Amino acid sequence: RRRMTDEGPKSPFDRVYASHVWGKQGGGSGPGSTKIATSKLSALLLHVTMTYRVQTFLDAACGAMEWMPSALEEIDDLRAIENIGGLPALPPLNYTGADIVGSLIVRHKVQFESKNHWKFVHADMSSSDFPQLVGAHDLVLARDVFFHLTSDKVLQALRNIQRSGSKWLMATHYSKLATNIDNATSHPRGMDLNHGGFRQLNLNRAPYNLPPALWEAVEVDRTKRGTAKSVGKRMGFWRIGDLRLPPE
Repeated sequence: RRRMTDEGPKSPFDRVYASHVWGKQGGGSGPGSTKIATSKLSALLLHVTMTYRVQTFLDAACGAMEWMPSALEEIDDLRAIENIGGLPALPPLNYTGADIVGSLIVRHKVQFESKNHWKFVHADMSSSDFPQLVGAHDLVLARDVFFHLTSDKVLQALRNIQRSGSKWLMATHYSKLATNIDNATSHPRGMDLNHGGFRQLNLNRAPYNLPPALWEAVEVDRTKRGTAKSVGKRMGFWRIGDLRLPPE
């Protein structure tokens, strides 16, 4: 087992958490990552994992794990019920939390050591070793992660998700946005993209050109900030095999 201090290589996002660039809410992941802000998303995840009979779930940027543990526990409680919809009970969901911030992964491995169907991986979505590090999953969640990356890194992350052999993708984007720009529109503490900055993007538009999602759900968090900042944000659902990504 890795030592507590073995956090691996640093990334600019280490500073985001160490210096609370996104604030202290949500364990440093920001106010959109509190339990209150994600109550609708937790219900949606429960529905998706049950409806699509998901057995393996990759949280591609798990962050501070502020809200996901309670969501996973609720999912497992319902999976254990026999005869819902005339179907047999399901075993606990196999969860993989990946993140580019090694200190978070070290902490999660210790905090959730008793959860033998959860595992945590220090991995960069845009790095070529990502597919090998995380493996194939029935469902991949990429929530509020692409907004912080430049287009080349978003494309590489999407290619890596596809190369992992995974089946379904849930990802947040702004599907009404007309044109994608590759510059941050929000610069917390002066941060640009790839360092903690933010901009909206539409995965259906160039340079990503994903097909229309099979379905989309409005993703508004339950906070005053969410009402102001999350207008137009959607959680889209795609079959990963349907993605036709531009060549490298």
